[in-house]
Amino acid sequence: MSLNKFAILTLIVLHVIRLQPEARKALVDKSQELILKEWRQNRHVYENYNSVTGVGGDVNSSDEFYSCGGLLAFIGLMDKGYY
Repeated sequence: MSLNKFAILTLIVLHVIRLQPEARKALVDKSQELILKEWRQNRHVYENYNSVTGVGGDVNSSDEFYSCGGLLAFIGLMDKGYY
């Protein structure tokens, strides 16, 4: 995903968090669950996760510590008012 796509994604997340409380809760909960599952088991943060299993790193081109994957955790921090 290019940087421009991340900028667009961030704007969408900001909109959802500010204007749609029910969607916000679902987005925050699912994002935290997804990143924490892999982090607690293996201490990895992936850019992409399998849409069926929620596992990261199930393809050869995957990186175990990809900084853009941290955006999943950032959503929760935004929800708590840290940003």
